[in-house]
Amino acid sequence: MLIALRDAGKGWTEIRVEWEKMTGERTGNSTLPNRYSRLKSNLTIIKEEDNQKLLEAKQEVEATFEKDKWSMIAQNVAQRGGEAYKVGVSSRYCDFCIS
Repeated sequence: MLIALRDAGKGWTEIRVEWEKMTGERTGNSTLPNRYSRLKSNLTIIKEEDNQKLLEAKQEVEATFEKDKWSMIAQNVAQRGGEAYKVGVSSRYCDFCIS
């Protein structure tokens, strides 16, 4: 019912009213939208032909992040009022950082 109403374009206020009529349960403002998102996510099946694309996209994003991570960290240190360290310095001295 939740998925059917939302996918039909109904607003959350209207859905909440219907939900209470059907279940007798009152919900908070974010309960049904969050439940809807979880349900839609859990019911989505990735197409077989997209599995390789998903893996490649993940690897590419992770590689980009790893490449840019330390310059982002150094920039953030400077924005916080710290020294503007070069990338190699911040990565070398962060061995003590908790990951």
